[in-house]
Amino acid sequence: MLHPSNVFDALKTGIISVPIVDPAGNTYPSLVSMGGIKGALTASKTYFIGPNYTTANETEDVFFLVPKAGNITAMYIHAGTAPGGVTTVVCTLRKGAAGGAMGDTAITATLSADAVDVSDVAHTVAVAAGDRLCIKAVTLAAAAAADVTISLVYNVLPVIGGDLAATAQFRVPKDIEIIEAGIIAQGTASGIDASNTSAWTLKNASTTIATKTFTDAEVFPAANAYSALTLAPAAVNWAEGDILTLTVANGATVVTCPVMLQIEFIYRDTAMLDA
Repeated sequence: MLHPSNVFDALKTGIISVPIVDPAGNTYPSLVSMGGIKGALTASKTYFIGPNYTTANETEDVFFLVPKAGNITAMYIHAGTAPGGVTTVVCTLRKGAAGGAMGDTAITATLSADAVDVSDVAHTVAVAAGDRLCIKAVTLAAAAAADVTISLVYNVLPVIGGDLAATAQFRVPKDIEIIEAGIIAQGTASGIDASNTSAWTLKNASTTIATKTFTDAEVFPAANAYSALTLAPAAVNWAEGDILTLTVANGATVVTCPVMLQIEFIYRDTAMLDA
């Protein structure tokens, strides 16, 4: 994570860049395997497919239980054997709230003729924690499809207002003086305004080294841009072994992005570098 090769002996300075992958609890897309049906599908029949289910099921009693709010953004279907001819197998994502009835959604894809791989990447369906999902597969007369497997792409929504508790970022290698600290955004932030701020604090134990609070006036850096934190002049000198931590406190509507924390420093005992 740290990059000691960034130490420049001639200047007796160093720069470390630490990836802060998830400062506010943001989460990322995940693939949900919805299982399938092993063997031949019976013609003129309706099946309901839940996660890791491999037998023909004619009732909606097996389903994927959504753990967190998000969006289903794609459905992929593969058949070991195509339906053949002019017959089809129409697959539709169904959704229901906890305790409520299941219903068709806009996400659908159709296996037909010789097609063995189809998908729907054009539609998005929002889901809430506790929702139930399954796939309805309807076969037409004389359909010869077999061994159908279905997967969904499930994007978990970012955590709004998530914070980062004091988390270690850097162990001081030798006695140093910090001359600058800042962050490089690796995406975009949203929800920051005068009432909902994003406060970043670099510390050693309880001593604040550098801070910055982003507001509507103090704009969070754009993607791939740098923003320097404000150094506390009396708290820039640190000894070998000290641990520097980063804290992020976000307002209720704020969603921050992954960043790189960059610290530039000078070795206070330059003689040791010449030894």
